[in-house]
Amino acid sequence: MDIALATDDSAILFGEDVGFGGVFRCSVGLQDKYGRQRVFNTPLCEQGIAGFAIGVACAGSTAIAEIQFADYIYPAFDQVVIPRGPIKAKGLLLSCIREPDPCIFLEPKVLYRSAVDKVPEGDYTLPLGKADILIEGNMSRFLKETTPCLLARPIF
Repeated sequence: MDIALATDDSAILFGEDVGFGGVFRCSVGLQDKYGRQRVFNTPLCEQGIAGFAIGVACAGSTAIAEIQFADYIYPAFDQVVIPRGPIKAKGLLLSCIREPDPCIFLEPKVLYRSAVDKVPEGDYTLPLGKADILIEGNMSRFLKETTPCLLARPIF
C-alpha cells in the first residue's frame, strides 16, 4: 500500500483502524507519511466502506478500502483476489489497486504469522485472472490462488 500511495497521488487508504496501523499492522506509519487526508479511519461498517470506495473511484481517485474481516462484505464482491503467500500478496495487491474495475483483495490472516517467504522489494505486480496449477491429477485440478489450496496441499 505504501508503494501505491507513493506512486499515485490520487490514491487514498481508508478503513477500520487504518490510521492507527490496522488490526494486523498492515498500515503502520502510513498516516504519518501521507497525512490524514489520504489515510484515515472509517466507522465499523463494511458496506459503508465499500460504498465509499465506489464513490471515491467514481470521482476519479484510487480507493484502497481496508476491511478487517469479510463477514459482511460478500454482497459487495465483484472480482475477488485471495493470495496464497506473501510474495503473491504483494504483487496481487498492487494489481488490484491499479485495476480499473472493482476488485476485492482478501488477506488470509492464517498466513500473517506462518508465512516466511522473502518478499521482493520495490514495485511489482502479478496478473489478475491467472492461477498456478499446484497439484495436477487425473480426477481434478486445483487452479486457485487461495489459502485453502495451500493449506490442503500436504493432504494430497
